[in-house]
Amino acid sequence: MSRTHLYELPDSGGRDRRIRMCDLAAFEVQRDGDRCELAERFTRQSKTTVGAIDEVVVSAAST
Repeated sequence: MSRTHLYELPDSGGRDRRIRMCDLAAFEVQRDGDRCELAERFTRQSKTTVGAIDEVVVSAAST
């Protein structure tokens, strides 16, 4: 993450940007969880797409 983006995250504004370590750790855990959830969604979507394609191919072959 860029420094600029990090500076934009706190709503406090001003020149002093202090982020507590526990808040940073919580942010990291949340971000990692969001990334894992997104990866799982893509995996499920991919499996669904492959299953649908296989079903169409089988149906077309049997006709």
